[in-house]
Amino acid sequence: MVEEILADVVVTDGQYILWSSLKNLDRVDETLPNSGPLAKQLEGMIDENPGGHFVSGHLNSLLVERSPRALGSSSALRDLPGFENLAAVATEIVEAFESLPWRYRMHVQLPEALQGLLHEGENEWILSQSTRIVRITAENQSQFAAPDEGSPRASRFGFGLLSGLFSVPPASIIGKVALVTEVSGYVGEFETSAPLRSAVSTLRAFFGLTLAFRLAYVVRSYASSIAVSDVGLWIYRDQGAGFHAFQKHRLETDLTSQTDQMAALANLVRDESQKASLFASSRALIQNAFMANDDARRLRLAARWYFDSLANDRELLAFVQAMICMEILLGDRADASQLGIGDTIRNRCAYLIGTSPSERTLIVRDLNAIYDVRSKIVHTGKESLSDVERAMLSRLRELCRRVLMKEAEQLAGSQKLSIAAALAG
Repeated sequence: MVEEILADVVVTDGQYILWSSLKNLDRVDETLPNSGPLAKQLEGMIDENPGGHFVSGHLNSLLVERSPRALGSSSALRDLPGFENLAAVATEIVEAFESLPWRYRMHVQLPEALQGLLHEGENEWILSQSTRIVRITAENQSQFAAPDEGSPRASRFGFGLLSGLFSVPPASIIGKVALVTEVSGYVGEFETSAPLRSAVSTLRAFFGLTLAFRLAYVVRSYASSIAVSDVGLWIYRDQGAGFHAFQKHRLETDLTSQTDQMAALANLVRDESQKASLFASSRALIQNAFMANDDARRLRLAARWYFDSLANDRELLAFVQAMICMEILLGDRADASQLGIGDTIRNRCAYLIGTSPSERTLIVRDLNAIYDVRSKIVHTGKESLSDVERAMLSRLRELCRRVLMKEAEQLAGSQKLSIAAALAG
């Protein structure tokens, strides 16, 4: 079947599949289970159409690695050198599919505001089994290298402003700090798969946590909103003898624009002991959020939606995203069957973060108005937010931030950590 699909494939510029020629991919998925443990595993490794996704993606990889670029050309796949035997190519693709899952290591250099996350002399901060913060040193620089410029993989790496790591990194890169995460499954050339989405979600959650826990804040400016860095998620695939450079995935503009505008909150704190206390408390809360349990995973998901709301300049969607963050944190539907989701969120938020009866009353009142705006956006639609509603969005984001902090504190069990106390000295 795969051989029959390959027989129709047309390749342009020597490396790119003409999508309209890639027919009957759905037939591949018809041969795979559509329910049960294996179907769920394949969806987690690739996506909901794993067979077709892998056939097209891996064929793209073979073209990138074996067929030289020929701009302006168009030819049948079977006419390219090394692809004449379609049966052999089909067998290779099927055997590759059967060898899944594959392991990938991905990294992104952190923005300048977060370059101070590691203590002096500290080269690694382990957040979880799969994610860590790493300082690039002369000893580990080869782990962050792009392929040699003459290699087939060089075309899949751009040399951007923040992600410009070459095969021998320049001195300016040594000492920089990056977030590194590992995933397993399948990552293709041009389509997004489940493992890649998971890595990007981890990155967004991490940035959301740093903003919620006051390691950084956002400085809005017109210049920074239009001058967006070419930040990339660098991807390396484990090929048995270590990780090898695979490609650079360009991150979404909303993410890069937001991180470009981040500044370290510690810059606003003059007292060194107070600054150290803030830093330690913030790091401890982030560490809590990367625990390997369902509560921590829920917290990271909420932090991702919090970041998405902050990064979104479309205010109606940003309002809904902030409300989703709150619902993830406080809106358990099983417990909300009697009161309703809105009342449940209002009451839980008020008693979780309110420090006095009057503040709890204020939180309930504000969330009542906020939830009304959310309902109008979702159910009846709105053209835009009024000035009063924009103030509600700011209030909602602040409530989200405080709930995220409180939930992270509670993850520590008996070890209560308070950034507010750290800032109070």
